[in-house]
Amino acid sequence: MFGLGFGVGFGRMGAAAAYGLPPFVFPSDKMLLGMGLGGIANYTGDYPFANPLWNADRWSQQSGTGTYTQEWGVLNAQTPTDIFACKFADGASAINNLPSGTYTVLNPDGLEIGIGWGGSPNLTGFVPPGTPEFTFNRPSAGAGAIALWAKGSVTNNNGPIQIIMPGRKAAFQAGDYFNPAFISALSALNVKSLRFMDWLLTYGDLSVDWSEVAPGLPITFVAPQTQLQAKVPYRLVVDLCNRLNIAPWINGPVRANASYQSALAAYLKTNLNPGLYVFPEFGNEVWNPGAAYNDARAWVETYNHTRIRADSNLGINGWTLTAHGLSNDDPVSVFQDKGNFTYRRGQSGDGGGAADWPLGGGATLYIEVVDANNFRLRVGSSSGTIVAPTAQTPKITISKRTEAGKTLSVAANHGQQSLAMWNRFDAILGRNRCHHVLGVQLVDTGGTTTRLAQPGVAAATDSISVAVYYSGDWWVSCLDITSGQVVPKGWANRGGSAIRIAVYALGSTPTMAEVLAGTGTGYVGHRDISIASSNMNAHTSAAAITGLTNGTSYEHYAVATLEYGYKFMARGQFTASATPSTVWISDSDDNMAARARRSSLKWLEFADAQRAAVGSIAIEAYECGSDFQGASAATPAEVQAWRAAWSQTSVAADAFAYVYKGMAAHNFIIANQFVLMNGTPGNFNMMESYDDTADLRYQYYSGAAGSVAKATPLTMGNVTAADIKVAPSYPATFHTFANAALTYRIHTGDVNGNFAISGNQLRIVNGYGIDWVVPTIRSLVVEASDGNTSIFFTVQFSTGFAWYPADAQLAFDSIVDSDGAAMNPLIGNTLNLTGTAPAISGGMWDFEATGRYNFATTLTATIPGTVPILIAAILDKDNHTAAAGILQAFASSYCSFYYNSGVLYARWVASGTNDVPFAATMPTGKHVFWTYYDADPTTPKIHAGVDQTENVAAAVAKNLSGFTFSRNMYVGGDGSLTATSKMQHGSLLVHGKAGLTQADALTLVGNMQTLQGIP
Repeated sequence: MFGLGFGVGFGRMGAAAAYGLPPFVFPSDKMLLGMGLGGIANYTGDYPFANPLWNADRWSQQSGTGTYTQEWGVLNAQTPTDIFACKFADGASAINNLPSGTYTVLNPDGLEIGIGWGGSPNLTGFVPPGTPEFTFNRPSAGAGAIALWAKGSVTNNNGPIQIIMPGRKAAFQAGDYFNPAFISALSALNVKSLRFMDWLLTYGDLSVDWSEVAPGLPITFVAPQTQLQAKVPYRLVVDLCNRLNIAPWINGPVRANASYQSALAAYLKTNLNPGLYVFPEFGNEVWNPGAAYNDARAWVETYNHTRIRADSNLGINGWTLTAHGLSNDDPVSVFQDKGNFTYRRGQSGDGGGAADWPLGGGATLYIEVVDANNFRLRVGSSSGTIVAPTAQTPKITISKRTEAGKTLSVAANHGQQSLAMWNRFDAILGRNRCHHVLGVQLVDTGGTTTRLAQPGVAAATDSISVAVYYSGDWWVSCLDITSGQVVPKGWANRGGSAIRIAVYALGSTPTMAEVLAGTGTGYVGHRDISIASSNMNAHTSAAAITGLTNGTSYEHYAVATLEYGYKFMARGQFTASATPSTVWISDSDDNMAARARRSSLKWLEFADAQRAAVGSIAIEAYECGSDFQGASAATPAEVQAWRAAWSQTSVAADAFAYVYKGMAAHNFIIANQFVLMNGTPGNFNMMESYDDTADLRYQYYSGAAGSVAKATPLTMGNVTAADIKVAPSYPATFHTFANAALTYRIHTGDVNGNFAISGNQLRIVNGYGIDWVVPTIRSLVVEASDGNTSIFFTVQFSTGFAWYPADAQLAFDSIVDSDGAAMNPLIGNTLNLTGTAPAISGGMWDFEATGRYNFATTLTATIPGTVPILIAAILDKDNHTAAAGILQAFASSYCSFYYNSGVLYARWVASGTNDVPFAATMPTGKHVFWTYYDADPTTPKIHAGVDQTENVAAAVAKNLSGFTFSRNMYVGGDGSLTATSKMQHGSLLVHGKAGLTQADALTLVGNMQTLQGIP
């Protein structure tokens, strides 16, 4: 079999022609592994090239005021005495990742340049003009940033300036341009594809023509068509793939024209090893509306619409284009324009942000026509706020958004343009050599369907490609200590999270429930913190907890309520002091890893939906791995430190491996890790530096040797366990999971620490906080794992025993409630008294047709007529004689207890009257009168009876499936008669539930008999 790394594999085929490659055959029993390479920047510490100058930022003006332009590191300065700098290592971690030793600077044009940090070329000074070569030593960590400095223009006439790592000069000049540490770290992974989206900066690439690609070797990778960011030349992309015999995944820029795409395919055919396949993909995440991606997204959305390029006209705060053909209020998308980067002037600032580029990003603006040759752009309408050109925006590119016969569609246009690009690649490289990748948004099956619905696209698509990440919720709790008090602070990555921070006496061991309640031995005080938004740049503070004694140690507890209301607790200690300090705690490594695993499962559920939508088309991951974003430089240092430390743990490595095993189990054909490293600890990386091969994430990936075995994903439904009605002898097993081969773990829900799992047995080990006379529904979230994948499910049961079920919609105990001023149910809401309260004796309420009770939302929930329903009441006929409804439930669709001529009926009203007598004549004394709707799917019936005896002959066939019974309840009368009952009333139960059998109902009736001594 010839596949992507198996048999003959992904490698070269010797002298075989490209057209001779057989079609792709992915192994059926394995998922292949690939790699997405991180973007090239001066702050990442990721130096794949032996020339760190290729990591450099754009030139920035350090002195002087002359104008300048730049591209590919070539700097054209108006004033030759102006001084410029471009940083190639920014920050201590980036500098640390540069190899130590002596660096060689090649200066073929003899420019007046130098190397330095801290605001001057202090490592070398400015070398005299004509100096072809000089050296410097890498400074120690903490230098801030290392930069190349220049006076005046920087040229590339005789070759580019190059900074060469220690010991690499001869190899570099011989054409070996890569950092050997990078090659070693990458080659050991044995990956089967390399995705170059970030190297090629696809989402920010404004290239249209092939002539815009890097000429030869540039000074830097700062390209004019990529918003002054780094774009690696194709020659180095191909060089790396040839060197390692790994297939390139090429993301073509969305603005590239047909000749560009064909030229790129021809370049690959000529220069790429002939045995290597190619993964062509049109764009990258063209669905993404994020700030960095929206320009490309809007470009694709308006692909077939008319585009206009105009020149700025500062005199009119607008733009000039002869015969522009626009009309007032035309909506247009506004795009970044390469001309604005080419003509960019330094004195406006070098941030590259919104202040420098006020126009672009796919924003929708509106036309104000000045005349046939001039127009302005405004916000909202032709009379809105003007968005004017500046000196930094001499050009503008716009596209009409409304045009006859044309429809805006990201998905449709993306499908069409993907097919066009694939056809051009196929024509040059051969169809068998190209694996057509259609990138889609994981959660958007509709967009996928639209793409595939375009003529020819589905048939040409070899795979849809999605991103599968994991993140989970992560949080920290912080105390700022000052004299006699602490100021609680908290942080969480998910907006809407809440953190309860509590202080207890030293040695206190409160349960999670006690911390949440603000109780327990040793309790001192607490504060609640609400996290307003995700990934905030600072902790959220609460008012101080005061009254602490300096020199005394305390316990610091924190309970975080995260997604789905799941709760987790962390614990630490601190000592009160007059000397200010800060302490912080975070959740356990195990909890963090479990939430990461659960997060990846959610992503895989979306992937399964995509697979269902695309049928037989294969699915792969263009990116996958950890996604712990949000730790910017302003994010609390504790957060960054915790995340970085957690990423190095064994449980983090297990979570990392889990996402790949999960994808393999869900039948992915290939998964590309994103990224090898990007310099921010814990964020995306599988290693923090090239020599960090001991990192357990890296070891898993390298140990996988390029593939992961496919397995059957676990499936398990939610579990209903046996109720625990009385306190057992601890520990006691109350449920056994069916599959003893799995490993089970309680994830959340056990706020009192009462439950544990031993093997496949779920046990109760304590009874903390359990009221055994009050039934309480419990729900535990449990994780089951087979070592490759896992599943999260809920286990539901109740603790405690009472005559009523814990999930009843109404339970009223006439013995417990004895004041008559209102009816106060154990389950349900208070019924208000109208008229005179009944006399209460022996747990029976004696009505005399002078009062009744009612509340519109008494029941805890409405009850659908599709489930079995039990209504039971303890009644004593007493002196009642009138024909009247004495208990009515559920408003317009209701059941009332109705007395007439010595017989008590259950009257169900639902499209007609359905009277079912409880007995032939009403018995004397107190009894439980019950009526039960069985919801039988074939012949549903209404039943009624007294105590344990059903009036079988009186059952009425009735289908209530079209009705819903509301929460309204009357006792002692009904909605039209103020008060009618002269009976004595006891306890009352309403219970509607799927699966409630008549035997279950009679058991509940028996409980009510026992409650009030009814034989």
